[in-house]
This record gives sequence, C-alpha cells and structure tokens, in this order.
Amino acid sequence: MKTNNNFLKIMICFDNRINELLILNNGVKYRLNSFLNNRQDEFISPKELFCLSLIICFYKTTYNFLSKDSKIQKEDIKSKIFCKVHKDDLGFYFKINLFLGIKNFALSETEKVISYIHKKCPISRLLEKYDHIILKPISYEEIDHYE
Repeated sequence: MKTNNNFLKIMICFDNRINELLILNNGVKYRLNSFLNNRQDEFISPKELFCLSLIICFYKTTYNFLSKDSKIQKEDIKSKIFCKVHKDDLGFYFKINLFLGIKNFALSETEKVISYIHKKCPISRLLEKYDHIILKPISYEEIDHYE
C-alpha cells in the first residue's frame, strides 16, 4: 500500500455503479470499507488515517457545498492527496499537497471552491494556519494521472 516508508498518495472518488466512495492507492481501487480493514494484521498508519480523514472530509464538504446550488453529482468531484513525512528540529511533520478537480469547472472556479472548502471542512480548518499544506486546483480530467 505504501510507495515508500514516508510518502503517501491516495485519491478518492465516487463510483455510482456501486454507490460507494472508492480509494485509489497505487493504481488499485478499494472500497472505503475495505481500505480501513487490517491488511495482514497491520493497522492503517497514522499518516494514512490522517490523510484519509482529511480527504474524505474535504470531498464530502465540497459535495455538500456544490450540490446545493448546482447539478453536481458525487462522481463529478475528485480529490487527491500527497503526503510526505519530514523531520525538523522539533520532530516529524506531514508535508501535504491536496488537489481538487471538479467536472466542467474552470481552474479559476475550482480555485475559489478549494479556498472556501479549506475554511469550511472541519479537518481542513485544523490546518488553516499550517505551513506545510498546499491546496491546488486541477482539471477533473487530469487528476487521475497527476503525479
């Protein structure tokens, strides 16, 4: 599941065929429930759990916000997170890149949404003054292939 010991990339999207959120990790799709299960008696790591909490909260807050005023469907939103563990004099910290793609939205529109959601999503709000997070709008079509 891990690309290396301190770097994590996951993506979340909704699959309307099975009516469930999917987690894409290293090219493999997991149903959200399966992703949380133990893997060979190994619990999900703190980095994975934190990033998963952030990306799910961000996705759901985005959907709730956009679905009020538009015909956005769950599958029209994709979010991706890259997280790398770094160490400084104080100890370890997460360097987070959070991406958002919305179908049929211009990057400028997506940028407004991502900034707004960062202030509304409860978990993202915890990181509002965090120096090690980058929010990046990306086209919906490119997010799957963005490395």
